Amino acid sequence: MYRALLLGTLLALLVVAKLFHTPYGWYMPEIYARGITIQLTPNIQKVIDVYAVTYNDYFVHYCEPGYVGCVEPQYSMTPGVVASAWAPGGKPVEYVYKRAMALFETPQNVSPRTHIKWNEWIFWGARLREFGPGVYESYLKDSRVIYSFDVAVKLGRGPVLTCLQEITYPVVDPWPLRERVIDWRKLFNTTCPGHDAAKVIGASVYWFRNYTDFGKLCVSWAVFWQPWWYRWGGYWFLNDIKNPLLKYSKCIPRDTPPKNITAIAGKDGVYFYVDGEFFYKLDTTPLSNEEPWLYTGPYLISYVGSTTTAAYVAIQDLDGRAAAPLGRLWLLIGNDTLAVPKYVINMLWGLGRLEAGVDFDGFSVYVRPGVSTEPTVLEHKDVEVVLHGERTKAQNGTYFTCEVGEPVAVGNVVRLGRGYLVRGPAELYCTHYSVYVAGYNSTERLVGERGARLLYTPRDVLLPNGTLLKAEPFAVVFNIPGRVYTVNYTKLYRVVVETPLGRNETFLPPGTPVRISGDYVLPNGTRIALRPYSIPVERPLRVKANYTVYYLVRVVSPHGVVERWAERGSLYLPSAPDPWEPGNGTRLAGLLINGTPAAAVAVDKPLTLVLSYAERYYWISVKTPVNKTEGWFKPGTTFVMPPVVDFGNGTRLVDPDPPAVAVEGPLSVSVTYRRQHWVEIRGVEEWRGWAYEGSVIRLNGTAAGGVRYTPLVPQVEVRGPASVTARYQASYYGEFKDALGIPNPTAEVELCGRVYRADAAGRIYASVETEGLCQLEARQWPLSPYTLGALSAVLAAAALRRRR
Repeated sequence: MYRALLLGTLLALLVVAKLFHTPYGWYMPEIYARGITIQLTPNIQKVIDVYAVTYNDYFVHYCEPGYVGCVEPQYSMTPGVVASAWAPGGKPVEYVYKRAMALFETPQNVSPRTHIKWNEWIFWGARLREFGPGVYESYLKDSRVIYSFDVAVKLGRGPVLTCLQEITYPVVDPWPLRERVIDWRKLFNTTCPGHDAAKVIGASVYWFRNYTDFGKLCVSWAVFWQPWWYRWGGYWFLNDIKNPLLKYSKCIPRDTPPKNITAIAGKDGVYFYVDGEFFYKLDTTPLSNEEPWLYTGPYLISYVGSTTTAAYVAIQDLDGRAAAPLGRLWLLIGNDTLAVPKYVINMLWGLGRLEAGVDFDGFSVYVRPGVSTEPTVLEHKDVEVVLHGERTKAQNGTYFTCEVGEPVAVGNVVRLGRGYLVRGPAELYCTHYSVYVAGYNSTERLVGERGARLLYTPRDVLLPNGTLLKAEPFAVVFNIPGRVYTVNYTKLYRVVVETPLGRNETFLPPGTPVRISGDYVLPNGTRIALRPYSIPVERPLRVKANYTVYYLVRVVSPHGVVERWAERGSLYLPSAPDPWEPGNGTRLAGLLINGTPAAAVAVDKPLTLVLSYAERYYWISVKTPVNKTEGWFKPGTTFVMPPVVDFGNGTRLVDPDPPAVAVEGPLSVSVTYRRQHWVEIRGVEEWRGWAYEGSVIRLNGTAAGGVRYTPLVPQVEVRGPASVTARYQASYYGEFKDALGIPNPTAEVELCGRVYRADAAGRIYASVETEGLCQLEARQWPLSPYTLGALSAVLAAAALRRRR
């Protein structure tokens, strides 16, 4: 609660300060100036604080005289190793560089509980404990010990501030109700927006352990630019502009403090590494396209801090003093080579809450219990060294290490990490060296043992335009780091000759003549006839040879196989007879080339032309008894013979043999027939029809009406058409009896007009020649004479008996 009250009072005063404007910037009227000052004044080392309204240190950090445990601020200074923006004589200096590295040797289990004696603040004449229970403890639990690595990042080469004007203002006694001027101070104000000023980023990578014993690794940064400050009248514009590009802060848990924090400024940002591992990239492209540089300059920006690089130890939120050693810190800056800053100071301006002893040897600081009241600025001069076998000078404090191999140092040096810190004359070299081979468009790195020699053959370089730079071998000596060997090249031009045979490529020195000629027959049936050509090589060449292409045309036909060369693109029409008679009774007609009607063929590749004929004919001769047919006929043609040839005179031909002739090849056929004649036979039985010549028609006997007919001539031989009346012997035989079965000699038979009588036994046999059927008539008495005689006897006997 009380802490919130304090902050509320501060903000209220700041808001009032913002409401009044003068030609020199923003500040508070004298009536509100108690305890507040415009910190644009140079500090004891001419630092220019470019920010506007903050609380006076005396107001916040005031200690009652004689109060036991009170820690007075050490001139707002924090123990550490800082790249100084002032030479020992007080002259401001500015410089930029690309790399910086902080090294920390921290005590084991460093803790705010054991290593810091915490102070109790006096506020408005009273101690914090007097404000109520828990007020002091609330500050104490948030107090922490901090190991930090700060860098200032300057974007581009422009100045940090422009249009500076020196003014003088009064310093009023900060105690309430003491409205008296106690001093006059000079400050610098900006009189223009300064759009050509460079943006400056204050960035910190730090580790802290809280009083409650948790540790964190953090990164934070904020941006300053003169036009923003000028626009907002020097007020903390970050409180009003909620732009995430202008500030950033983030922490991750980490229990142990880091040993090495490194910053490297690249083309698009600053890369931070913690103990050799990448930790964070500060991307500067959203702020500016200008290249970032690590920067040291004589400015103190209230929310950014000092514009320099520093490694330091600090405390927060209460003041305090070191109760145990807090460790040793180193700082190295530079570009390719790192060194302790040329101008180095043992304290950092701007925090000033830790009272500690600082042992400073110009190379590192050792922070311990005790008191250090004044900052010390040292300048490192050059010292004589033997570097990689050559006598030279190097800045005292240079950090010697090797890109490859191990560093070797003899003399006034101190081992630091994987290298040595030069503190005086020394001999320095590496066990191995890397050299660079600068080619046309690339650089190759080679590593070798110190003093080794190598005959090196670089890679050739082929330029996009077809020029080949042929590299010449040379000797490489590994005796100094980073030596650059330049490759010597012999220029060759690429010559590409394109023919149908393919693409032939070679590289030739300038002035070499290129000659083209030849006649080539390829296995695929192609012939290339090159036209002679010659041209000197004066640049990369692509030559398309003039040539004539011939293709082999192979004609396969029933006549044989013929081969000949035909020029590409020409039309070729093979000659062949149409129709063609091979002489074996076969005729071929309708010439085809590869199965299509004959026509000229475009020669665009090697060709095989197969000649054939669409139609095949065979010579056919068919002879019959009545005619003869001859001619060329297609296969499959069938000649069907007429089954009957009727001459109309009672003679005809039948049964042709063969009955049909199918055309399957050359053929000569004589067709035979059987001759038939029309024959009519009349008589008892009649027959008429066709009979084969030479055949015999047999006449069979028959019986009709009780008469049997027997032919007098048993057969008729067919010799031609005939009409024959056959004669038969008609015969009859019968036995007649009366009703009582007694032979009847009275019977008679009339056959063919002739009468035949029965014999005494009642039998009749009649026979007569005839040409047709005869009428048979038989007659007899009802009772045979024999029966009548018997009957008469019986009757006579009966009568006789009756008479008796």
